[in-house]
Amino acid sequence: MTERRQTTVEIAEAEPQRSGFSLQSLLTLPVLLRGAGSMVLIAALSIFLFQHWDSGNDLQRYWMLLGFNAILAFTGFASGRILGEAKGARTFLMLALTAIPINFTILGAFVYTWHPLDNLSASYPEFAFWHIADSVPLAIPLIAGVVVAMIVSWLGFLVLARRSALRLAAFSLLANAALLIPVRSADNIAWLLLILVPALAYATLVAIRANPGLKTFEGRIAKLLVWIPVGLILGRTLWLYSISTFLILILFVMTWALLRILAQTLTRQQVWRQWIEHLSLVAGVGIALSIASLAVEHWGVETTTAIHLFAYTLAGLTIELSLRASSSRITYRQIAALTLIAAPLLALSLYGSAANAALCMGNGLAILAFGYIMEKRFLLALGLIAFLAGLGFQIWHAILLFDLGGWGSLAALGTLSILAGSVVEKFGTLMKQRLNGFAGKIREWES
Repeated sequence: MTERRQTTVEIAEAEPQRSGFSLQSLLTLPVLLRGAGSMVLIAALSIFLFQHWDSGNDLQRYWMLLGFNAILAFTGFASGRILGEAKGARTFLMLALTAIPINFTILGAFVYTWHPLDNLSASYPEFAFWHIADSVPLAIPLIAGVVVAMIVSWLGFLVLARRSALRLAAFSLLANAALLIPVRSADNIAWLLLILVPALAYATLVAIRANPGLKTFEGRIAKLLVWIPVGLILGRTLWLYSISTFLILILFVMTWALLRILAQTLTRQQVWRQWIEHLSLVAGVGIALSIASLAVEHWGVETTTAIHLFAYTLAGLTIELSLRASSSRITYRQIAALTLIAAPLLALSLYGSAANAALCMGNGLAILAFGYIMEKRFLLALGLIAFLAGLGFQIWHAILLFDLGGWGSLAALGTLSILAGSVVEKFGTLMKQRLNGFAGKIREWES
């Protein structure tokens, strides 16, 4: 009897192999079906939004999309209850959560056509122009959209992250509500993102600390769904409207902050962390350039001042990066020093002026002191170059102003020459010993 059971088991295990299937393929097939179904639903939603529609049907399109959103949520809930299969239910509810920001984007278009705050004129593509008739009360679709969003958000996040469902649903509704604000100009969008993104980032960090389960795959999906409205606001602005320097600055600042958070979380993946830190340096360059451009365009700052503003901003960000970097800390500090030296040298070579020369000398002395403390020959050389360049400009400028034809000037020059000879006679040997000792000490330093 035992042998017969063993034979039956062997046949059952062998049958899938003869038919071309395996246990692994049976487990993968539902995943493929759910993935294909999700792609088809997303494609259907995209076709629904982008296909040609007759004018005057915008409200009907919105009701159809809202109903589709409710059907997705109901299907997911029914799938979990009737079939008792959680993965399919999560898939439907994730798609329903994804459709909520699209509903609010359309509602935002209705609100903007009804009462815009900035009245920005733009040439919209046909699919992007949504209008509601004046005779139709806007409150009806608005209330319906909010009610559906509240129900779907609660159900969706309850399935994806039960312990944080209420918190994530509130964050999601807050982010989607930003889509209803009737502003479209790049500067207004920048201010909106400046408020919304830090608030969502702080809320997300609080949610992660309160519920470590958000670090799972479903938890990551839930956190990502909260940020979809931010992507829609940004994508809508970049696609349909002209961007401004202030918006570019805000985008670079957000990128810097995001990369900073990512670098601090990747404590074990050193290679990835190093690449993220390198990208942070690129974001820092973008921030510095944006601030300098903004100063010239809107604040009336001269170009020479903007060059120094760029240098000090980039140097400060680079030094901050060096303090938290996992590697290449010395390299980042050298980049900061090079920036502080190159900017005044560039300004001095292009525009001259005693102020630029003074900045060269001041930055050079600071880098000299830093190089001496850190015992770095490269920094010492940079500081010396900047100091001598500024000093040389001042001396040359003084020579141009100096009148060699007057007796007073000649007397002063002769007096200074005699005093210099006396100093060299008195302290020449000591100065030579000190310089030789300092040179020997420098040779022992790192480059």
